[in-house]
Amino acid sequence: MLLDCTLRDGGYYTDWEFSEELVDDYLNTISSLPLINYIEIGYLRNLPDKDYGDFYYLPLETIRKIRNNLNKSKKIAVMINAKEYKNINHINDLLYSCKNYVDLIRIAVSPQNINHGIELARKIKDIGFEVALNIMYLSQITLYELENIICEVANDSANVDFIYLVDSFGSCYPDEVTEKINKVKSYCNIPIGFHGHDNLSLAFSNSISACKSGADIIDSTITGIGRGAGNLATELYCTYEIHKRDLAYDFSKIEDLVEKFIELKKIYDWGTSLPYIISGLNNIPQSKIMDLSHKEYKINDLLSYLQNKVSD
Repeated sequence: MLLDCTLRDGGYYTDWEFSEELVDDYLNTISSLPLINYIEIGYLRNLPDKDYGDFYYLPLETIRKIRNNLNKSKKIAVMINAKEYKNINHINDLLYSCKNYVDLIRIAVSPQNINHGIELARKIKDIGFEVALNIMYLSQITLYELENIICEVANDSANVDFIYLVDSFGSCYPDEVTEKINKVKSYCNIPIGFHGHDNLSLAFSNSISACKSGADIIDSTITGIGRGAGNLATELYCTYEIHKRDLAYDFSKIEDLVEKFIELKKIYDWGTSLPYIISGLNNIPQSKIMDLSHKEYKINDLLSYLQNKVSD
């Protein structure tokens, strides 16, 4: 299975604004693509932010429109940040309002906050959604820590449909992904997801390793658009799977959409680079490099910052 999160993760570059025409083209193309089971359309938040577009907070009208324009065989996912909701009551109204349009709620949660994530999962599941726990910072989690986390989740396995391992810093290697997925599988039977970033140009290799190790669902975005160095490219992984399975598909359907995102890339310039490579090698957050890049630091200034950060 694939989950395409172009509109959510890609929003880190576009401020969650995409033209109506591009969104329509995206939905039409995704509707025709085999292998994609879910699309994640943005963040679910209580309050809009005038500095960001609809996919930052997902007004109900936007969710309805996407549901109406998307092939009914594709499921819709949205994401919440666990740290933003200390109390599930703060999001109850939003959840109930979108219940007829959204299938999966994904909870982004830090390893240290896993018990709160489990509590949110329990209450969201009670409302009637599928639930994914997206456990962040995979490269920083030891096998022992991962074992403890998974044991906690396994105790509430009826309330969690997917456990996602998220390579937040783009720092993982294929053998590490394999080892950690095997660790998860040895302690629970909950389906496993993998979300990779491409700092070290390993999102594709890591995703293949994840699948070979038993991951059930992989995240991707069109042309890899996503926070920091970006993600696994949907068109790359779909083409790989279509070829491997000898499926019939008219690639002209996705080519036009890819070309439109390539034009966007000329403006926003996502993808890996020397600063992202260094940050990936040293577990430095994507957001820090993005912030410095937006301030138009010269490359040597960015590298000096990173070198100082590493030596701290």
